[in-house]
Amino acid sequence: MQDKTVQGAASQARSTQSGSAPNAPVQNAPARGAPMQNPPPPGGSKQNAPASAGPVPSGPILSRPPAVRDDKLVTRDWIGRVVPPYPDGYRSNTGGCVGSGRSAEQICARSIGTIDDNEDRSQLLYAAELIGRAGNEARWKITDVVAYPRLQRGERVSISTCLFDGAGDPGVIAVVDTLVENAAARETFDAVRWAVRLDRSKGRFVEIKAAEVQCYNEGAEGE
Repeated sequence: MQDKTVQGAASQARSTQSGSAPNAPVQNAPARGAPMQNPPPPGGSKQNAPASAGPVPSGPILSRPPAVRDDKLVTRDWIGRVVPPYPDGYRSNTGGCVGSGRSAEQICARSIGTIDDNEDRSQLLYAAELIGRAGNEARWKITDVVAYPRLQRGERVSISTCLFDGAGDPGVIAVVDTLVENAAARETFDAVRWAVRLDRSKGRFVEIKAAEVQCYNEGAEGE
């Protein structure tokens, strides 16, 4: 089970994971998001992806219990910020593309991911829109942030590897419960307690019913 970064480019989906939501074509098969092209985090992925690729393409599952920050003033400070670079003490270890269509420009028009501190603890989940490039590096404008959820024993956060109402939706982030019978053999885990989905038209997260979400079992962290 991998944790912590549309099938239009979907043949690449199932490896590491990313992208989906309203205004984008929904895959009939369980589709993974397209790997993020020049993803926001310049520091590389926690899943041994090449440094040049940035954070894990599409959504992994993040199992490290973070120190969640609930300061609403702090979260508002992120909205409208263009990254990279990130403020001192912060980076993004995990991100995924959330496209609005199938063209090259649309596949990675938006992204979602984590904002992590220097100790690799996820503090926030962000949504961003692609606004340009500096050389080969993408520039992202953050459009929304939510606090990274507090996790209970056996829970993990899945980013861009989920099904919403039975269809692949890389714009979904959800808490999943891995303490279930035959966990290693399961293809998906059920979301519990909390799930959000990126509204592509607004660039904002909207809460959705966890009961309508399942997320792929990406294997244990560190495999």
